[in-house]
Amino acid sequence: MRLLHVLLLPLSAITLFAQTPAQPAASPASSPQSSSPGYVAPLFNATTRNVILDAVVTDKQGNVVTGLTRNDFVIREDNTPQATESFDAVTAGHSTEDAAPHTILLVDELNTHFADMAYTRYSVNRLLHHDGAQLQQPTALYILSNDGLHVLQNYTRDPAAIDAALRAHKSALPYRLQHNFYFGLERINLSMTALQQIAIASTGTPGHKNIVWISPGLPIFGGLLLTGDQEKALFDSIRHLSDQLLKARISIYSVDPRGIQVRSSPIAGNNLAYASYLNGLNQTNDAAFGNLAIQTLATQTGGHAFYGRNDVDREIATSLTDGNTYYTLAYSPSNKDFNGEFRKIKITVINRPDLKVQTRDGYYAMPEGRTVDPSRQLQELAGSLSTPIPFGGIPIPTSYTRLSKSPTPHVTIRFFVPSTSLSWTANAKGELNAQITIGAADRSKHGAWKPSMLRVYSVSMPEGTTPSANVQAGVSFEMPYRDANQLRFVVRDDGSGHVGSTEVNVDPARTS
Repeated sequence: MRLLHVLLLPLSAITLFAQTPAQPAASPASSPQSSSPGYVAPLFNATTRNVILDAVVTDKQGNVVTGLTRNDFVIREDNTPQATESFDAVTAGHSTEDAAPHTILLVDELNTHFADMAYTRYSVNRLLHHDGAQLQQPTALYILSNDGLHVLQNYTRDPAAIDAALRAHKSALPYRLQHNFYFGLERINLSMTALQQIAIASTGTPGHKNIVWISPGLPIFGGLLLTGDQEKALFDSIRHLSDQLLKARISIYSVDPRGIQVRSSPIAGNNLAYASYLNGLNQTNDAAFGNLAIQTLATQTGGHAFYGRNDVDREIATSLTDGNTYYTLAYSPSNKDFNGEFRKIKITVINRPDLKVQTRDGYYAMPEGRTVDPSRQLQELAGSLSTPIPFGGIPIPTSYTRLSKSPTPHVTIRFFVPSTSLSWTANAKGELNAQITIGAADRSKHGAWKPSMLRVYSVSMPEGTTPSANVQAGVSFEMPYRDANQLRFVVRDDGSGHVGSTEVNVDPARTS
């Protein structure tokens, strides 16, 4: 399988074995598509800067604390108090299904020795079969293996469904765990690409998301010397990923299945070594692979890094419990100088020093209107076509799919994009326009998804019309037919970066 360089851009003098898939060519923007009746909500305002924080509050015994109100919290950014602009207390099972917290159990075969993987499976099985076992929030089961990310079970509250999916899965030997520098780079690239795709898929969807990543971790390469260009590429990648995780409202909980370790290998994993990389980066030459360690990301995103224990099932259970109840606080930073530097965040509960507030430790104040690397955008969208996970940032209901054999075999699909899911800007005449990019992939019955093409569309609002729940943008997309049984489409709103996906089956017997 050909792999995708998304986070770790190719570094001169460091040759990664992973390869970017052939990039589908983007067509020029089409003529504006007329909108038709349908769906929508608020306009995207590119000048508004809000930081949304999901916080778990616990007492000295580790019990989750409920019943707190907006006035109980103080948010500080770089030690400056911030005005809380919105507040919500969320408990799994007491929220609407869309706003409920969600958890992904990510079993990492890529970075875990086979014996430790057997213990991982045993621990997950034990957790799911515990007396009265239940999942209070929608939970999915993903596998990270030698060839990337796989969905074994989509979101469910049924522990038996997750257990059955894991039992049916056959683990593969993690051949990249050899003491080999280039294999280590491949593992970092594959792991971070998977995490980035989960973040893209989650951005624009409501509610907080936890990833319980069961893995010893990634190599840190603490003594590796990088060139200036390599440091800059790594620095940009770290900030980019951090920004994506913030927008997606994702916290990571890393669970090391190896139990108590006397020592840890710089190639196979890391226990305490990640602690040297917990501070945010403000200088390019501070960037290191340790800033991408799973344990580092867990701590920075408001999760937790579990290691050195022999009760993996309890560690997973604690991660799930933390995701069940949380508080959401949002603020607009008082410091309007968005210069790309890291800003430290701290939330406290007034007059309750005994309570611990667990949330992300900061964010990078990325400037508005910054130039986005088009090759990175193209790679990310191509990765979204090849990734088996669903993307929920934009709902894209399908109207019809038609297979035609004349003059050449091709498929036409028409779907409608809710106008409130798009970022509209006014031109000189006051007309509202938005730009979307649509990508397509196909696959045969037993094959992998093959990215086929990308097209950019300019969408306009009819005169006198504004985005509302009754307005949709109807788009027709046509692509060559290559004897595929399934088609996958992704739609990205180029203003917000939100991505939606849909998959359709093709019946070769039905043609027009």
